[in-house]
Amino acid sequence: MKKLAIIGDSYSTYEGYMPEGYSYWYGTVNEAPNDVERVEETWWHRLCSERGYEIAANCSFSGSAVCYSGYPEMDGKGTAFVTRMHREFGELKSAGIKPDWIIIFGGTNDFWAQSPIGRIKYGPKSEEDLFSFAPAFCLMVEYITENFPDSRITVLLNDEITSEIRNVQKEVSRHFGVELLELKNIDKQNGHPSKLGMKQIAEALMEIE
Repeated sequence: MKKLAIIGDSYSTYEGYMPEGYSYWYGTVNEAPNDVERVEETWWHRLCSERGYEIAANCSFSGSAVCYSGYPEMDGKGTAFVTRMHREFGELKSAGIKPDWIIIFGGTNDFWAQSPIGRIKYGPKSEEDLFSFAPAFCLMVEYITENFPDSRITVLLNDEITSEIRNVQKEVSRHFGVELLELKNIDKQNGHPSKLGMKQIAEALMEIE
């Protein structure tokens, strides 16, 4: 089967389907009222079922930001996308697993937490740089494209994001030649895709698959 790998936040979680110790939003009891009640209703499970993919990795962590500056109550550095990508995608590479499709779905918590945006920076990054969204997003896309050159890579852009974070994702994706899909009018309950919203995300991906 074709292999799908995901790096994301709460929108891509489901209890028992991420690495051990990762926080989830969706599950047997959702963190807040939402009509997604089964893993089969998530966008990624729908995509896999209808297009014949299996999950190589779903390294999604509820509440995580791309950069180190997330919510004060969380370990921003420990849960950041740029930290998890090295661990989880590094394991894929070490195991010789080459996903056919890698989907990056983040930036929402950077937006909600009002993380510093910073400036787009290609090439080497300092530790300080990674406390801002733009250089951290650059690092993530750079790392994934360099380590998985044969994988199809898609950045999913949440329609909820209205700050400069949106422009950063678009510009960095263009720079690295990475596919970007801007979601539109996704149905949500308590800020998270509903069952209908999950279906809309899956259908948007299948339209470009």
